[in-house]
Amino acid sequence: MQGLQSLFVKACGVNISVQVDLSNTKVDYLINSACQKMRVNVKDTYAVLCGKILEYNKSLSDYPLYRNSTIEIRFRGRAGQ
Repeated sequence: MQGLQSLFVKACGVNISVQVDLSNTKVDYLINSACQKMRVNVKDTYAVLCGKILEYNKSLSDYPLYRNSTIEIRFRGRAGQ
């Protein structure tokens, strides 16, 4: 068990610091929490770590996250909407 880690989530030019348990936290929970704080629609976003798109159903422990790593939330291009 890795315990609590401090991570940063970056979206809309804003960095949010979060404390998460990497072994028990799923990517979708992290994204939902961050989008709620920033009042952004979750359906229009996806998460990126070091240029790799994170899968929503995986645990954060499946990715090479270190203390103070930054996960970027990007917006999907929705043409015509």
